[in-house]
Amino acid sequence: MWQADELDQQMRLAAFRHLVGLNHGGAPIAWTELEYGFEFEGERVRFVHQQGIWKPKQMPHLLSIRTGLGRDAEGYEDYESGVAEVLNGADHVRYAFRRGNVNHAHNRHLYDAMTNDVPLVYFLAAGDGRYLWAAPAYISLVDKISETCEVVFGSLDRGPAYGLPGLAEREQGMRLFRERLVRWLPQARRSLPLERPLRMVAEDPPE
Repeated sequence: MWQADELDQQMRLAAFRHLVGLNHGGAPIAWTELEYGFEFEGERVRFVHQQGIWKPKQMPHLLSIRTGLGRDAEGYEDYESGVAEVLNGADHVRYAFRRGNVNHAHNRHLYDAMTNDVPLVYFLAAGDGRYLWAAPAYISLVDKISETCEVVFGSLDRGPAYGLPGLAEREQGMRLFRERLVRWLPQARRSLPLERPLRMVAEDPPE
């Protein structure tokens, strides 16, 4: 019988390995493939859901966060700000809470991921129902006032191990994601201005 932490790590390892197999040289992955997910011990686990913050019922912690385009992104600014931060050399990107209730279960999943240094997958819409991905991604700060959190990237070489990456690993993870973004998201190649300072102050968790 798996212990909770061991189960979580083994499932994340299976998820990361499956994503690498779908990577197609870094090309964006179709929604249908992400929705189909991966298999673990004979059971299928989805990578994504219609909601951008996704914790499968089979996993103790959050598996993925996703930014959308068009109607899927109405009311959220984390798509454009995420692209801008990647292209402007930041060591992290911002991600928006689910709106309307800071204490919503999805937002509590974000805080849980930060508290437990959970490695997850960051999906960025690339158009035509396809998504670029970066993993492992980590929630490094949560700001319930702005209803955003800070996401940093690590090295896939570390697998599903917990613990935030150091600065050098963050920079490497961001560089690799920037190269993928520039190659596969041509409309993002121009440098986008940042509207506000990057660094946030961690706040108390949702109550």
